[in-house]
Amino acid sequence: PNVFLGFTGVISFPSAGAVREVVELTPLNRLLLETDGPFMAPVPYRGRTCHPGHVPTIAETVAKVKNRSVEDVLRTTRDNAHRMYGI
Repeated sequence: PNVFLGFTGVISFPSAGAVREVVELTPLNRLLLETDGPFMAPVPYRGRTCHPGHVPTIAETVAKVKNRSVEDVLRTTRDNAHRMYGI
């Protein structure tokens, strides 16, 4: 199945340990990085409007959780978005 889980800046919040556990358990080839929640900007941008420029910051958190490079996370999640949207 073509199933993906999307994660926003919430994964960087100190109180989001349970969300980071889900990231840890989800295969990287099933993850997407999202910024469409305007009030879900990642730390250190909390309180500001979230925008696509925050994707690398979200990727940094995913990389730490999954013990992968940021480049690997960005490349894989970009490929995932292409697969999901058929582009």
